[in-house]
Amino acid sequence: MSPHRPTRRDVLAHGAAALGAMTLAGCATTARRGGAAYPGYVDAHSHIWTPDTERFPLGPWITKAEMDPASFTAEQLLAVAEPAGVQRVVIIQHAPYYGDNNAYLLDCCKRYPGRFSVVAIVEERRNDLADHLRALKRQGVRGVRIGPTRYADRSMVADPMNWLNAPTMRRLWTLATDLDLVLCPLIGAEFLPTLEPMLADFPRTTIAIDHFGHAHADRPDELRALTQLARHERVHVKVSAFYKFGDRKPPYDDVAPLIHAVADAFGPRRMLWGSDCPYQLLNGNNYADAVALVESGLDFLDAPARDAILRDTAARLFFS
Repeated sequence: MSPHRPTRRDVLAHGAAALGAMTLAGCATTARRGGAAYPGYVDAHSHIWTPDTERFPLGPWITKAEMDPASFTAEQLLAVAEPAGVQRVVIIQHAPYYGDNNAYLLDCCKRYPGRFSVVAIVEERRNDLADHLRALKRQGVRGVRIGPTRYADRSMVADPMNWLNAPTMRRLWTLATDLDLVLCPLIGAEFLPTLEPMLADFPRTTIAIDHFGHAHADRPDELRALTQLARHERVHVKVSAFYKFGDRKPPYDDVAPLIHAVADAFGPRRMLWGSDCPYQLLNGNNYADAVALVESGLDFLDAPARDAILRDTAARLFFS
């Protein structure tokens, strides 16, 4: 288990209310224990953005007034995460604000070396895709987000059930495999079967499915579509965004059956916990309880399994 244990549920009871006032205190320097710079947990999935739209412009489809919340910077994220024992975060490009312009995430990765790893969004049809991916990797990108939707407005592509069949998508999978980049599908449960042909064709490609693939424990067909993917040994599942499932409120105990099913199918070494901040902080939800559920709330997990889900898997995929 991690040495961090200051009563999580009390530390961060009301994260959303503090969004506008958060400041980073002591996050730039982290104590070293056991020779490791960052022995704490890893949040495998969070979004960030900045109100500094002069330096980091929004896409032309959105205005600054439409950003909600108006600010969730790297500093605000770390101020929420660190009291819960989370020292590193995989930050996911937020398409509705930035599209495939990953500049803000790359800047944060540079300013906080070792603290962040980036999952970028790329336009897979660009002619210089190989060079572009290599350049992104040099700047801290370790994964690419994919899905059957358009980047900014999240509307479906013309033929969503065949979203992976385009030659440009196959080229992206080839390059991701060669460059050891993790592909992170953001898909609804109905799209889980569409992964099967590509997984068969690209057995060396590392996959981390976002948010349980949006499968629900009380929908057997969805859960089966997810767990069947476990036969592909490089497929991982993010047990993330607890606010989306069950009662959609803390302490998230009702998500336990879903996590249990994923653990039985994939095993803890192929599971990664993620918050999906800042959305995990809204509507009465909070960060502390999301950590606590995996840290101490699931009796079917032993200590090594908890550490795998909260730290080791994400560290291996995104920080090694």
